[in-house]
Amino acid sequence: MHIRLQRSLWFAAWMLSASAPAAVIEVNVYDQGNKPLADAVVVLQRAGPAKSGNKPKRAVIEQIDRDFNPFVSVVQTGTTVAFPNRDPMLHHLFSFSQAKTFEIKLYRGEAPRDLLFDEPGVVALGCNIHDWMEAYVLVVDSPYHAKTGSQGNAFVINLPAGDYRLWFWHPHQKKPPPPQTLRVAQSDKRQLTTRFEIEKRPRRDKPPMQVDHPTARLKLTEPASLPAQRVQAALVATHTVADNLGRPIQTLIDARGAPRFRGEVEPLDPVAGHIPGALNRPFNQNMTPEGKFKSAAELRQEFEALLAGRDPATVVHHCGSGVSAVPNILAMQIAGLADASQVGLYAGSWSDWCSDASRPMAQG
Repeated sequence: MHIRLQRSLWFAAWMLSASAPAAVIEVNVYDQGNKPLADAVVVLQRAGPAKSGNKPKRAVIEQIDRDFNPFVSVVQTGTTVAFPNRDPMLHHLFSFSQAKTFEIKLYRGEAPRDLLFDEPGVVALGCNIHDWMEAYVLVVDSPYHAKTGSQGNAFVINLPAGDYRLWFWHPHQKKPPPPQTLRVAQSDKRQLTTRFEIEKRPRRDKPPMQVDHPTARLKLTEPASLPAQRVQAALVATHTVADNLGRPIQTLIDARGAPRFRGEVEPLDPVAGHIPGALNRPFNQNMTPEGKFKSAAELRQEFEALLAGRDPATVVHHCGSGVSAVPNILAMQIAGLADASQVGLYAGSWSDWCSDASRPMAQG
């Protein structure tokens, strides 16, 4: 019922939107398993010089419940985009994409500024704190575009008569459908079908609200085991990490999720993988399902198994950008394995390390 109503509203809007008749194209998109494909973008590029008076509008990409909404946006070049943070915690938005490289550092509420997207291309978005957060903006030179919903259909409306190049895009595409050439007549109502070959990517689950951000309130099962003082760590520089690679005086522990550590996924940084020789201890493994730190005895047992005889005083913690390593520092202190004078933190972490292609990197 909802889908039929949605289609009816689309066609009603088309019927009422212009005094001169214009065409509407419906495209039904499926994946290689013949299932409807959501978040596929359909673009009609007019042949010859653009004649449309359509002006780019302001778009909004919200951060809600520690995710971007929408996951995929398609905008015309010249569009400004707002990035309000509707969550109670801070987000740190950024993109390394060639079409738009930017950073909006830690903020809540409205972002300090809207951003102008004036170059065509794909812009991948990430949060430097919550590494499962990802979204995509496709910037196109045409005002005639649409995105499929959950039923895999998209409607391009108010389309003037003329010749068009029809092309498609999806963020997980292995192989997009071939582009098509369309001649659209005035008042055309046309329905097309196409298929994508999509790379299946497992969804990365969000940890509980209490543990996904080191500045959230952390509840301890043994409050006395955490010293009543500010958690401190000795900052370790990039060159020190590099100089000590493979030496027994340094044990690297990476707090990122296992798929990202292994290099299977990388939503934020331009290179996937980890620093050679690093151990992996995802920071949320320190917590119970209720969002509390595990007991000191349990944490000690797990860290000793991870270290396998290595000296806890040699540990240097890191993650993606130096934030989610903090729960591992806290956990080792709760376990009685390190104090502030021994714990090392490589704040630059993987984002800094992988920014220099001459540095060694590992996967798996």
